[in-house]
Amino acid sequence: LDTEGDTVVLEDGKTLGEVFANAGLDKDYLTIDAFNVLADYSVYQRFDNFNSKYSPFRMAQMRKIFLKVDNHIEGRYFAELTKHIFSRFEAKKGHNAMAEMRLSIYGMERHEWIQLAKWVLKDWPEDSVGGSWSSGPVLSSHNRWLIQVPRLWRIYCKKGDSKGVKRSFADMIENLFCPIIEAT
Repeated sequence: LDTEGDTVVLEDGKTLGEVFANAGLDKDYLTIDAFNVLADYSVYQRFDNFNSKYSPFRMAQMRKIFLKVDNHIEGRYFAELTKHIFSRFEAKKGHNAMAEMRLSIYGMERHEWIQLAKWVLKDWPEDSVGGSWSSGPVLSSHNRWLIQVPRLWRIYCKKGDSKGVKRSFADMIENLFCPIIEAT
């Protein structure tokens, strides 16, 4: 918050400092325990529980700011967090620590794959504060990216209905798989 407080992080023009102030949070409250994003058995069967558990401070707005690639800052904070984790794996000399990080493709829109690919492959700047990661894409030989497809058919239909568009299950399947087939 000291260096990023004035950064506009939401489409409505709110800065990171304003988001934290509106939530009643300050920099002294930023601990791993306060983030409260630990998984338990309840997240594996119900996506609503998953979303709740993976929202820092139990706030969807914070999840969008810190853990999404499609936000006002183009997923910058998520890229920085991820690159920091990768740098820790790569610094473990003699230990072969690996990860299988997951990203979601929802099938809501056809451009999700290209948006995700652009985020991963973007030439992100190096860490200017602590120097823990180098510039470049969000890739590491110590990580294998997995793509997960949440079961959100009902939400997909409701989103279409709210826009006056009739969406079918076939549309969602096409959004998920046609970009892969077209790319090969």
